[in-house]
Amino acid sequence: ALKTWRNKDLITEEEQLKLRSKTVWQAGLSVGSKIIEELVASSACGTIIHSDPDILSATNLNRVDRPFSAVGENKVDITAKYISERDPYMRQILYREGVSAENIREIFEVHSPDVVFDSVDDLRCKALLRIEAARRSSPLLMATDSGESSIIDVERYDTDQSTLPFNGRVSVKDVLRLANGDYIGDEERLKLLVKIVGLKNISPR
Repeated sequence: ALKTWRNKDLITEEEQLKLRSKTVWQAGLSVGSKIIEELVASSACGTIIHSDPDILSATNLNRVDRPFSAVGENKVDITAKYISERDPYMRQILYREGVSAENIREIFEVHSPDVVFDSVDDLRCKALLRIEAARRSSPLLMATDSGESSIIDVERYDTDQSTLPFNGRVSVKDVLRLANGDYIGDEERLKLLVKIVGLKNISPR
């Protein structure tokens, strides 16, 4: 009640209780660390699943607001500590191995996330996330940095079954190829990344 006091004119007590019953999956913890911060600050969920296989490096600190003393630690462990220190009542489910073809289905089946935030780099994982989100009717949001700009991509598989992966910027055929692990060369991968981000959103630098 104290933590959400200043939000009460924006989010009603009834809405806050509803949010507190929700499970959010944050896949990827670089850009995704900002999403975690906002979710925790506003108590916008009761359970956070977070996954990332990476170790925090000094070069991550341009976009991950963590102390230099955290360099060398697993991003999931750093995030878990951050959440616990700000909301010890928030339930956490940790996947230190990150997102993989093996655990995506498990996470959806066992933990049933109400919303998925995609901040992963791997194209195959991005494709698999969308296929499972569509199958489970889970909304998926992608946050992407592009130079000094940010791109928020919203895919409402929960309300519109005709929603296309990446909002139709990449063909379903290519998404299935990525999900199947078919080999894609560097040039083709770059073309797909440009389609996903959108040419107009790419900084000339």
